[in-house]
Amino acid sequence: NNINASKAIQIHCECDEAIPRFDKIKELMLYRIIQELINNSLKHAQAKNLYLSVQYPEKKSIFFSYKDDGKGFNLEKTEKNKGLGLKNMESRSDILGGKAKFTSKENEGVQFEVEFLMD
Repeated sequence: NNINASKAIQIHCECDEAIPRFDKIKELMLYRIIQELINNSLKHAQAKNLYLSVQYPEKKSIFFSYKDDGKGFNLEKTEKNKGLGLKNMESRSDILGGKAKFTSKENEGVQFEVEFLMD
């Protein structure tokens, strides 16, 4: 709400209302991933919109996706010299028991997805 109120960037959030509370460690890991993604978009992407979605398909897993409409970057170059933020998101996805899928192209923004089973 505070970020949206600044009018510098808008966050659009779609969350399945049926999602129950889950393991506190997993909740914290997902929160930290979201925090890192938003921080990166604010600092580097020059994005105008962020899109977050948290779904609970078939009541078995959590599917989280994130997208911004920023300047993006060449992911192949970054794969060789991953920053701490990207490494942290990958390791947190591993803790969730999910596999992170990160995509980006120059001038096409960033997209991140992770799906993990509920405990």
